[in-house]
Amino acid sequence: MEFTSARLRLRPFEDGDLAGYAELLSDPEAHPFIVEGGPLPAAEAAARLDALRAATSSTHWALEFEGAFVGYVALHDHDAPSPALSFALRSAWRRRGLALEALEAVARAFPHQELVARTQAENAPSAALLLRAGFREAGSVECAQGPRREFRRA
Repeated sequence: MEFTSARLRLRPFEDGDLAGYAELLSDPEAHPFIVEGGPLPAAEAAARLDALRAATSSTHWALEFEGAFVGYVALHDHDAPSPALSFALRSAWRRRGLALEALEAVARAFPHQELVARTQAENAPSAALLLRAGFREAGSVECAQGPRREFRRA
């Protein structure tokens, strides 16, 4: 499934996205929130990209802005009543409204599903973004990776 928003193309990952994806997974500002256990070397990023492209229980979209890979958004367990949402943007593309636009595009594409997003307690920028995107904070949950703040959007 591919779709667009005002400025973004949400599309399946392509081979050309690997360098940007590897940069994102090794970004010292972002990796603590998207990669458990530290930044990933490029070789591991390639294997991770292959795995997510082959996944059947989740859908990952590369975010393309003006022809460049800027990040991703994903729905995990997309057949569940409340699929989990995750997202990340490369550092050069943050604070431009692109993540908000991507979240709103996914919500429009799945209008009849409640979406759930979880953030680490110290990830205040993601929590603020989710609130701006129309999510409401639903409390704390304990996950395998530790406690998370949970947000829901109906």
